Amino acid sequence: MTHIHESVREKYPGLFFLAFTTEIEHPREVDLEPIFQEIKKMYSLEKLTENSIIQAYRKFFWSQKIDPTKERVSSEAIIRRILSRKGLPKIHPVVDIYNAFSGKYLVPISGFNMEKITGDITVRFAEHNEKFVEIGGKKELLLGREVILSDEEKILSIYAHKDSEFTKITDQTKEYMFVLYGVPGIEVKHVENLFDEFSKFLVEHLDAKMEKVVLVG
Repeated sequence: MTHIHESVREKYPGLFFLAFTTEIEHPREVDLEPIFQEIKKMYSLEKLTENSIIQAYRKFFWSQKIDPTKERVSSEAIIRRILSRKGLPKIHPVVDIYNAFSGKYLVPISGFNMEKITGDITVRFAEHNEKFVEIGGKKELLLGREVILSDEEKILSIYAHKDSEFTKITDQTKEYMFVLYGVPGIEVKHVENLFDEFSKFLVEHLDAKMEKVVLVG
């Protein structure tokens, strides 16, 4: 079961996410340069803060007292690297692909090792002093106002922001879960379009076998 806790629904009407699972037996590097070139034609660094999608995610961050000019929404951090020609670091073939599509659509995406997820998925508020370990091992005690994604045992991500060390994608991952994050002010259709293009790319280039798809809002 996948759901959004009522307290989150009350504070953030219009919040939603799209999640899907897939099997990828043999991930391999794919040429993402055509996507990067498309991105550079679509956006400019100078006008990025005027974009309504960027503004919606920033507003969501500010509401949790997270300063998005210092701690970037993950998709904004990606697009800024691409537009400033710094490029994206190669992490893992699947991670590199979803980062590219996150930049193109300006929508944060998380990728998880499905085998490390236990039970139901819930979007809820963190508990005061609840511990979160982000990718890389940095530990953080949360304040209780952060929106998080969790399974029945642990935090999977701080919503649209940081992912957990414990469920990260590795070279041993075969079963994947992806979460495409929507917030108030983002059109569901925009996220569905992202899903359509991203999932088709995984099937065509990595022979992904699509499994469950769920839109929760």
